[in-house]
Amino acid sequence: MQFAITKTGLDVFDTARAWGLAAVVSARAQSDVRIRDRGWSFTIDVQNAHTAVVGPSPLLALIDATDENWSFIFITSSQEERKNKISDVEKCIKSLANTSLLQITEKISESVFTSRGKTLPGGLDPGGFKGVRQKTRARHDEGQLRVNADHWALACLGMALCGTYQRIGSGSVPRTIALLPVPLDVTVAQWAEIRELTRWPRATPGTSVSEPRLSRQVAGTAVAAQAAVQLAERVRKRAAAHGSLVDRFSDILFFELFKAEQQYKPAQGNRVRLDRLTAMIQQDAALAEGVFEWLDYCFRRGSAKGAQDLALAAADFVFRWDVDSYDRLARLFVRYLVTDEIKLAKRPSEEVIGEVLRYVSV
Repeated sequence: MQFAITKTGLDVFDTARAWGLAAVVSARAQSDVRIRDRGWSFTIDVQNAHTAVVGPSPLLALIDATDENWSFIFITSSQEERKNKISDVEKCIKSLANTSLLQITEKISESVFTSRGKTLPGGLDPGGFKGVRQKTRARHDEGQLRVNADHWALACLGMALCGTYQRIGSGSVPRTIALLPVPLDVTVAQWAEIRELTRWPRATPGTSVSEPRLSRQVAGTAVAAQAAVQLAERVRKRAAAHGSLVDRFSDILFFELFKAEQQYKPAQGNRVRLDRLTAMIQQDAALAEGVFEWLDYCFRRGSAKGAQDLALAAADFVFRWDVDSYDRLARLFVRYLVTDEIKLAKRPSEEVIGEVLRYVSV
């Protein structure tokens, strides 16, 4: 059975809805699901659905009200408002749990935008903030963006399950970057597994040092680029375990939030593509591992005070993959080697550099 999420042009909202629907359908049918990006829509295919399974318990288990992601999704809401909105998400998901797969298809085919719907939270998609969708001529008379309650709940669930919020910078103004991987062709079996693939743990006292983490960077682009490299390495490991490349991601969407006086506002947003990183895995997974290790080291070393130029150069290269960005990164890396700020043991092999150059655009 196939489900479809028609895209609206709100990239984060659309991707989060796809992840949320995949989670609901997978738990509802107790079956593997395959998510594919068709260009105009995301499709979710159910494999070997157990249609006799009913009841909300497997779905509501997906919603962890203590997950810190909820505080970022509803970042403009008070604590009490946030609690009520999480409760509303649970009610919508419970309603979907008590319907058949065919009825779920009918529900998601309804119009996404409605004047009586739920307000799209700015912490989920920057399009939810006033003044970013059209000109307001110095007056904030733009109305709230309201969406269908079921689509709203699916998007909130998808962002809570698969999104990551990371603090960035070191200035006095609090800044946060939101990250969400975009599935190109991904098969979901267990949601604990897919969360390990799409999310990054925040650095907390209870976080194991063995878990891969994103470095605290001065720029959001550096965080997004490092996330792309680490996601590619996770995909490579899964490909090695399965004997073939089973999961493909096209991009990582990201946007920044900053606090201006008492309100949070959106800053820059973009996407970092994973096509070259994925091509490396397909071409030679062993060499790809060396490339990913070297690039990730550049980000980790570049997160230290005084070495941020290395992380910014690595980010520029991952975004552009051209001669100029590679030349800048290579020169900076060599400079750090010469001054003993980077040990010779961290120098990439000739084979790794050769593999990198294969994908550099002239």
